[in-house]
Amino acid sequence: MASDLWYHEGIVLKLIFAILLVSPFMSLAHATEDLWKGKLSFYTPVMEKVEASWPIQGLYLLNEQTEPLKIQAITTEGNDYFIGVAQMMTIKAPLAQVMAFLDHYENYPQYFDGLKKAEILETKKEKDRNWLRIFFEQTIPIPFVPNDRNEMVYSVKTSDPSHVVYRYQFRDGNDLISNDGMILLDALSTRLTRYVEFDFFDAHWGIAKTFGAKKIWARSMRGLVQSDYAIKLKVENPGWDPKKVLNESKEFSESYPAEDRYLNRVESKQWFKAHGIDLSK
Repeated sequence: MASDLWYHEGIVLKLIFAILLVSPFMSLAHATEDLWKGKLSFYTPVMEKVEASWPIQGLYLLNEQTEPLKIQAITTEGNDYFIGVAQMMTIKAPLAQVMAFLDHYENYPQYFDGLKKAEILETKKEKDRNWLRIFFEQTIPIPFVPNDRNEMVYSVKTSDPSHVVYRYQFRDGNDLISNDGMILLDALSTRLTRYVEFDFFDAHWGIAKTFGAKKIWARSMRGLVQSDYAIKLKVENPGWDPKKVLNESKEFSESYPAEDRYLNRVESKQWFKAHGIDLSK
């Protein structure tokens, strides 16, 4: 992370961590409003539409057999610094095994680069969903720059044993403005799971904007690649030591052609319409 923007997946979580060389520090506030409500953004209803329409049309377009992980950069009209990424990979393991990794949030710091802490603050259960509030702290190894701290709200829907949905949303923290995302798991067979993730987040970028949108996007995508690939490696190789998973996923992410993905980005309304979801309605 250092001077990189990282958004970790954990459940994802994908946390945003910054190249924010200058950013005012704000302690994590405990707001008085509903503890289970995150900050709304343009993509809050979009994620609801994706969940309701699943599986979306043309899902295969997210995947290429030549890549263990496929990502698509998705832009937001009027804000080139609003990061949007669709990701897909196939994990050679049962769906329950993937969930076993994702549900142990406290283990994320072992596998996601620079993540210092992941702590469940509170949980509640409903008929078909489990809710969690989770605190994440990401190290920013720059003198006098405080660590990045965020509180996220998660919901996990497990009513269908062959299809599990993780929804997450930013609630409070240092630098994020908004973050709407989700992970969708589908059992393709008893030994194969399709993993699809969406992340849409904006932040107070500070002077990081002097690096330009392309660099911020590329570094953000490499952060997502690292965390996703770490999940794939650990789930497929349960006996691997966390350091081996971390090192191999970092090596993979550093070589990932993120700049090419940035150059081939697609505007959100166009991308979702091509997949059967009309954002104009």
